[in-house]
Amino acid sequence: MALALLTAACSSAGQPSVDTEGAQSTAQSETPEESLEEQQEFLEDGVVTRSEYQAAMENAAACVGERGWTVTEVTEVPIGDWLIFNVTYDGELGPAEEARLDTDMSECLITHVEESERVHLGSLAPTGAERDAMLRSLVECLNEAGVEGVSVAMEEEELVGAIVSELPEDEQVNGIMCMDEHAALFRD
Repeated sequence: MALALLTAACSSAGQPSVDTEGAQSTAQSETPEESLEEQQEFLEDGVVTRSEYQAAMENAAACVGERGWTVTEVTEVPIGDWLIFNVTYDGELGPAEEARLDTDMSECLITHVEESERVHLGSLAPTGAERDAMLRSLVECLNEAGVEGVSVAMEEEELVGAIVSELPEDEQVNGIMCMDEHAALFRD
């Protein structure tokens, strides 16, 4: 499930950090042509392997590091198939620094990994009977979590809306966990 690009978090060292949480959510418009040039080696055959996706994300992390930020190693998100890296820093960032970090992250992710990630994750999306079974499983999971007004015909945004409208705030995490467990359904 596409989430916000920058999510505040704490690293294991207790320092504030920002993670990439999937580059797919970075741009609302088409990928600029220069971005495709940076990713061409991964895109040229129309298939982006896991190792190529990893290399593209490492290129994005290096880009952020070259802009003066401290970045962690690229790691896999436990649910889904996304890769992320974190930016860590001491203390709190002022508004100007936050804006610079947001710009640096967005530019590096778009330039180095966005299209490669889209192609790679898209290749993992279930189709046909597998997709139908996964949709039924998602609806069943949501029903068990207390979300009754959902169907296999609903889009991701509609499902999230049902979770928010039907579950009390302290129980919404159960519905979101169902969505996360079925993240492969929502690759685009």
